[in-house]
Amino acid sequence: MKNTTLTLLALLTVLATACTSPQKDYSAQTAKADSLIQAFVDSKDLPGMSVSVAKDGELIYSKGFGYSDITSQTPVDPATSNSEL
Repeated sequence: MKNTTLTLLALLTVLATACTSPQKDYSAQTAKADSLIQAFVDSKDLPGMSVSVAKDGELIYSKGFGYSDITSQTPVDPATSNSEL
């Protein structure tokens, strides 16, 4: 559990740092974050998870990975997830 938490915190730090730089186009950083998060989900054999990052009260990144319901293959929707770290 400790390694999982540290991995997630590292991913969130990468996202927050990338998305707060003065540049306007974050597609390279978000693509890298997407790849890292998907690799994490796959390595832990998770059905799905959502990741949202806010800075100064503004949502700067939000995406779902995998399924919230495997049977019906309902994709994870970060707007309907209710967990916080």
